[in-house]
Amino acid sequence: MVWASSVGRSCQAWVRILTDGPLSVNRQRVEFRGRCGVSSCGVTGVSCRREEPMNLDTLLNQTLWPDFALLIGRLFIGICFVIHGLGKLGRVGSGDMKGFVAWLEELGVPMAGVQARIAMLSEIVGGSLLAAGFFMRPACVLLIGTMIVAGRLGHKNAGYLITNDPPGAEYTVNLAVICFVFLLLGPGMFSLDALIF
Repeated sequence: MVWASSVGRSCQAWVRILTDGPLSVNRQRVEFRGRCGVSSCGVTGVSCRREEPMNLDTLLNQTLWPDFALLIGRLFIGICFVIHGLGKLGRVGSGDMKGFVAWLEELGVPMAGVQARIAMLSEIVGGSLLAAGFFMRPACVLLIGTMIVAGRLGHKNAGYLITNDPPGAEYTVNLAVICFVFLLLGPGMFSLDALIF
């Protein structure tokens, strides 16, 4: 994309989210192809034009609002991790740290008390960072590791399906894969990482 020199970094992001195509700039106006909207960056004379009509290919194959999709996914999965971490503290649900440690000891997990606290902290801290989009990729690595350990230790010999008795590793595997997708895609525009770095 070509940007006007007067368009700052934050404005670039807003113009970028409003466009699908290249941005052409001259002294009097800014034109871009794709979805049109109002820019809050102080650029005057913004005009929009759609050069291609909406068709089935556009509807089925083009990525729509990827930064919003990342924000929604990050918030949902990050809050999910935080809730599970708080559950281990007895703040949410019926569980508590004592019960979690006892369960890990029954499974034969070495240093169950230490590992329980590591799991709880990684879920609360990692989930918070994921939701905020702050140091998101390191947070994803932390959460993927936590889910791998949870799947290998907590659901050992239980198979994949969560409906098995005892429950399988389906939930932990799915969360690890979702975090891996976030690791590959990055936090998106609506994140503290994008704002700060």
